[in-house]
Amino acid sequence: TAGTQRAMDFESHRLCTIKAKQELRIGTWSILPFDIEHDANEPVAFLLQSTLGYKVLYVTDTKYLKYKFNGITHMMLEVNYIYEQMQENIKNGSVHSTLANRIMESHFSLEHAIGMLKANDLT
Repeated sequence: TAGTQRAMDFESHRLCTIKAKQELRIGTWSILPFDIEHDANEPVAFLLQSTLGYKVLYVTDTKYLKYKFNGITHMMLEVNYIYEQMQENIKNGSVHSTLANRIMESHFSLEHAIGMLKANDLT
């Protein structure tokens, strides 16, 4: 996205800047970036759909998803922590509370991921 490009201060003639909810096509794939919640500039996740019938949800770096999806054949989710384990790691000093708070404010917990899976049609 333009926000990511600005944050990285990166220019290239090969750079293709994408926008949330603006579909693009690559070969047999239709790719729909959509906005997510994260502590970055214009973060997106992707819904990919193939003419062969595959429908892939690709989500990283988000605390939760505000959208529901139907007909997903494959999912790739980044899950960063288990809440109870994170609390234990803070308590025993293996994770600094500042880092733990950032992770918990901007990344999926296993508990949130399970909730997201339950909220979507997985048939």
